[in-house]
Amino acid sequence: MSFIHDYFLITFLIFLCVYFNVDYKYRKFLLLITSYLFYFSLAGKCIFILLFTTLIDYYVGLTLYQFQYSHNNDRSKQNKKNLLFLLSLFTNLLMLFIFKYYNFFVDNFSFLSAKEYLPYSNLILPAGISFYTFQSLGYIIDIYNEKAEAEKNFVTYALYISFFPQLLSGPIEKAQEMIPQLIRKTNFDFDFFMDGLLRFSFGLFKKLVIADRVAIVVNIVYKNPDNYSWAMLVVATFLYSIQIYCDFSGYCDMAIGISKMLGIKLTENFQIPYFSSSIKEFWKRWHITLGRWFRVYVYIPIGGNRNTDGSPSIFRGLFNIWVVFFLCGLWHGANWTFVVWGMLHAFYYSIETILGVVKEKIANSINANTNLGILRSIYNSKYFTLSSSTIYKFSSIFILQIKIAITFILVNIAWIFFRANNLSDAVFIFNKIFFSNHSSIEIKNELIIPLQNMFASSLDLPIIMIVLPISILITYILIKIKEIKSNFNSCAWVPLKSSIFYIIILSIMIFKVSKYAEFIYFQF
Repeated sequence: MSFIHDYFLITFLIFLCVYFNVDYKYRKFLLLITSYLFYFSLAGKCIFILLFTTLIDYYVGLTLYQFQYSHNNDRSKQNKKNLLFLLSLFTNLLMLFIFKYYNFFVDNFSFLSAKEYLPYSNLILPAGISFYTFQSLGYIIDIYNEKAEAEKNFVTYALYISFFPQLLSGPIEKAQEMIPQLIRKTNFDFDFFMDGLLRFSFGLFKKLVIADRVAIVVNIVYKNPDNYSWAMLVVATFLYSIQIYCDFSGYCDMAIGISKMLGIKLTENFQIPYFSSSIKEFWKRWHITLGRWFRVYVYIPIGGNRNTDGSPSIFRGLFNIWVVFFLCGLWHGANWTFVVWGMLHAFYYSIETILGVVKEKIANSINANTNLGILRSIYNSKYFTLSSSTIYKFSSIFILQIKIAITFILVNIAWIFFRANNLSDAVFIFNKIFFSNHSSIEIKNELIIPLQNMFASSLDLPIIMIVLPISILITYILIKIKEIKSNFNSCAWVPLKSSIFYIIILSIMIFKVSKYAEFIYFQF
């Protein structure tokens, strides 16, 4: 069973009624059993991998925490802590290697040696293994660094790892934020329920009406990129940026919505990333919890932007950024396309950082120059405040829009490598878009077949173009409601939320694709 199955929402609402009507002390057991059944319905026997990881890290976490209060000498205690930590690290990474990276290793080893020494594995990739492995590793690292307490109750810890709304594709939660919510006694809250139901329905809309529909064109074009012109490849790449955002953020919306109906608040994973004015800002808005994980558990531990003596270093920081993005690309998949995608973002990030340093030095030299300093004083004086002028405001807005557009284009270029079936296809698409003959465009004829598959009737497109912006606007308003909600009676919002929910569900029923695909990030 998945969130997008027709009977999921009805099944969940029945479960919700049971959940809030059983005694509080049994709720964790009920939620844990439900989480395991949910995972088993999707991953089958792979549930034993999840159980194995849970048991190992529960034991390691508890033992590491007990060492903090032991009376052994420091060296003995530290050695045992190191061994336990390495046990968890080795076990988790070994599971990832065996199930996700083994065949990738065999391919590259065979290529370098020009012989096939190792057999291929027929093991399937367990759903969500990258997500729950990172969540479990983060828990162990925090305990090892004495930044968190170990959870003594096995049921609570197992639920933290396997909590079904975010088990398969995140958000990747920290134990300090998640576990207290799992052990807290909560009662049914109608406001939370309505907010969660609306958030779930909008995520479902983004997945079934937008992501899966544009995926039709993307899949047709990217399956045989040599059959299409550079312009059609640009269109398909642009549509993929919409697909992956609506697919992944749609899942997170559904996960957050389900959790909220249960009285649990998950971390926001997206903040309108395509409106970022820089690559740095993009990574503060896109897959926020993964970025946080790499920053806390990789970037800072390997030195961040400081030398070994503690002095700040731009080049050390950039080197570590390349390491982080290499691992980030590899985390997404066992394919060089993902690695190149990560390296492209590292390149963008580096250029952006270097340009920022150059800009700062130029500004400092201008301030240091006596003549230019006088001009700047006049410029900043109350008699010549250009910053308050209409021209300055409009120019600032224009420059911001240019930055957003450039960032979006750079992100789309990287998506080529992320989406392509292999590296040769990615290079072919990149070369055709940027270096082929652009004199003739036959995109109108090329679009006919994909659009016929994308829209069942001629009315679908205009109606969707009307429903989509209205839905986005209403959702934005609802997000802002919480900022002013305290000034109003919460009951006043119920009719509005209910109406929006019914509109979204009706739109899904009418415009969803006949064949839906699983979430993109399930493969990671």
